[in-house]
Amino acid sequence: MIRTPLPVVSCDDCGACCTEQAALPTSLVGTAFRMPGVGPLPVELRAELLAAVERFRRDGWPADGTPCIWYDAAAKRCRHYEYRPTLCRDEVVPGDEACRRWRRLKGVGPRPPRYAMRNGRVVKV
Repeated sequence: MIRTPLPVVSCDDCGACCTEQAALPTSLVGTAFRMPGVGPLPVELRAELLAAVERFRRDGWPADGTPCIWYDAAAKRCRHYEYRPTLCRDEVVPGDEACRRWRRLKGVGPRPPRYAMRNGRVVKV
């Protein structure tokens, strides 16, 4: 499927796609902590991920549909945006249809206009 780029939308003050990703960043553990085009993760971030994996193995993995472990709900943003997993980078590009779909689903951003019939005419409501 070819995606047609739509107007760029910033990820700032959104995080709609982060709200159901659970433990997705732990996938970086299997990549030797390297992000293509970004390089190795900082030592503190590696330690955070290893601690999360250890905790999940001990206590159980987060349920599907729970917020990403890197999601900052107060800021509505990924805490480590520049190091987000490849899946986050490729599957939801700011402004593409997947991004807009997540935003609609989570009620982020302006609502599309609504129309109704009044006296035989279509009017914006």
